[in-house]
Amino acid sequence: MGYWRPKLLIGTLLAAPCLGLGQDPGEPDRSEKSLIAVPVAVGAIVLDGDLDEPEWGLAEPATDFVQSEPYQGRPASEATEVRLLYDRNHLYVGAICHDSEGRKGLIAREMRRDFSPRDGDIFQVILDTFGDRRNAVVFATNPQGAMRDMQTSGDGESFNSEWDAVWDVRVKITDSGWRAEFAIPFKSLRFDGTQEQTWGVNFERTIRRRNEVTHWSPIPQPFRVYRVSLAGSLEGVNDVRQGRNLYLKPYVSAPLARAEGDDWDFKPDAGLDVKYGLTSGLTLDLTLNTDFSQVEADDAQVNFSRFSLFFPEKREFFLENQQVFEFGNGGTRGRRRRVGFTRPGADLIPFFSRRIGIAEDEDGDDRLTPILAGARLTGRAGRHTLGLISMQTAEQEGIPSSNFTVGRLRRDVFQNSDVGVIVTNKMKSGDSYSATYGADANFRFFNALEVSSYLLKSAAPEQGDKDGAGLLRAVWRDRLLDMEAYHISIEDDFEAEVGFVPRVGIKKSRGQIALTPRPEGRIPWVREFRPSLDVEYVANQENRVEGKEVGGRFSVEFNDGGRFTVGRRSSFERLFEEDEVLDRALAPGDYRFNEFSVFYASDNRRMFSGFAEWREGGFYHGERTTRGVGIGFSPNARLTADLSWEHGNIHFPADSFSTDLVSTRVDYSFNTSMLVSALIQYNSRDGFVGSNIRFRWIHSPLSDFYIVYNESRVPQGDVVDRALIAKITRLLNF
Repeated sequence: MGYWRPKLLIGTLLAAPCLGLGQDPGEPDRSEKSLIAVPVAVGAIVLDGDLDEPEWGLAEPATDFVQSEPYQGRPASEATEVRLLYDRNHLYVGAICHDSEGRKGLIAREMRRDFSPRDGDIFQVILDTFGDRRNAVVFATNPQGAMRDMQTSGDGESFNSEWDAVWDVRVKITDSGWRAEFAIPFKSLRFDGTQEQTWGVNFERTIRRRNEVTHWSPIPQPFRVYRVSLAGSLEGVNDVRQGRNLYLKPYVSAPLARAEGDDWDFKPDAGLDVKYGLTSGLTLDLTLNTDFSQVEADDAQVNFSRFSLFFPEKREFFLENQQVFEFGNGGTRGRRRRVGFTRPGADLIPFFSRRIGIAEDEDGDDRLTPILAGARLTGRAGRHTLGLISMQTAEQEGIPSSNFTVGRLRRDVFQNSDVGVIVTNKMKSGDSYSATYGADANFRFFNALEVSSYLLKSAAPEQGDKDGAGLLRAVWRDRLLDMEAYHISIEDDFEAEVGFVPRVGIKKSRGQIALTPRPEGRIPWVREFRPSLDVEYVANQENRVEGKEVGGRFSVEFNDGGRFTVGRRSSFERLFEEDEVLDRALAPGDYRFNEFSVFYASDNRRMFSGFAEWREGGFYHGERTTRGVGIGFSPNARLTADLSWEHGNIHFPADSFSTDLVSTRVDYSFNTSMLVSALIQYNSRDGFVGSNIRFRWIHSPLSDFYIVYNESRVPQGDVVDRALIAKITRLLNF
């Protein structure tokens, strides 16, 4: 990392006053819009979607919604009215979504919990319950009454759509549109203990047939409703309490499993999760004999690179409040658009929860390891965000018992910036350890400019002294310009056993720029043009070039939601020693190759939708052609089905071969609380066929009954393992 290692983070901090950060002149004040919630008697509101109780007439409605899509600042094409009431137990939100086309104008493609917000009409309410202009919770529904909830942080920079809360909603479709009636328990929210509450609040409505997105408090492009610093104010919520905030969630499972051979094992099991609100902002989670048998299988991938693939976390315990542990402002997931192909955090993630309970055995294969117990403390205390995790895994053959500890602390500074520290450690039996620790700073100026940086060090027995990593990143986004540049250095001896680091010993610089002009109706079928250019330069720690890449793309976003992209990419890679890709050896030397690509995705609101992709060009010392197609079928809100196929032909001078990846997914909703889903995948690289079929019944809020069938087969068609699992959970609320 050289001379800039001690100066990287400090330089960012010292630059803040020079840019006027102390006053934060470019950060807009909270919207002048305000709404008053009206108190009502307990039992006065019957949750049925009718909104016909006289109490609803006591509340002044939020009206005059404004477009952010397609025409920023114009009045909404359809009227929306939102009213808020509350009693000592619940906050009630009543939304009347008028529609000039009535029932036939509505689109709702899903009924399942946590449905996709892009595929139909949707109404969302966002609540900044601490009034800090940074963190919020979101509750959403569609005309089918499906439920979606999520947490956001960093003023929309990141969000956790896997968070689930106890709440309820009812909808009713009428000849003049649709209505939604929410009941959100105060027990499901976190807020300070003052008698008079002042929260941030905003509402978003999407009219899918027009691809129109509107807000009560205006949100400029390219942001979404998660930009909570631009929300309005909610007042009138007084003298409410969260209660004891104690939840117990026991489970019982009955797995019947067969591994290689013909032996079947029946091993019933039980465990317990506990959630307790220590304070109004801090929550303690405990887990005993943790079980993830109901988790959906990973999506199969073909690895065309020389480095490890990234698989996202899907386990509920680790997904809740995961944004607390994010480090270095590594993503832009809260925004509607993103430049280039880069996944946020692709080079280094200091804490990657999939390292817990999934370990590499002596043969280098990933294996599940039982989690005996764990604890997590997350939340806010004043201007601080705190996260602590400690998990203990069991010993298995070839894999020692290990303890995983993670600590994260962030301090809010100025209006919408933060500084923080992180510590991770993996302690194996036998006193072997691997620790990572560091600090980050994330600043925002003028509402469009973000500057972030971090420094990290690792420590382990017999580790070398080249153990540091650091990053400096700047982002500018407004209506017409989308830019990002960063430089990251990861030294040769850096380790992160509780993190994700595809490769070490590099210095990488990357810049991306895109223009986002809009015809604004002059071309009726086009929403946005997007020409973009990205450049990447990679060297080793001795500043010897390892790789270069230049790519250009031209994208068109259509008004119906479809997208077309054409691009070209030129790559250079230098190998200093022998390596391999797709199990084929690569000799040391220089490799130069180009690739051309075309991609099209259709409007997914139709009964049939799909995508097609074609890539062709060089691939190291050979050639590669990749074709991908997919089709989606959604005749109604109950049934959705997707089938995709990716085929690659690789031609090396002494070898030619192909790869196929086939995946089919089917979801059928009996109602909003009962779903059966199937995911079947085939990967020709290893001849693997995997089946994951799940039945889920939400028999009461956050209480589930699962029946799961998993099966894996090898090239000859033999079953490697097969399991049938029944699992029931029950949330006990005190």
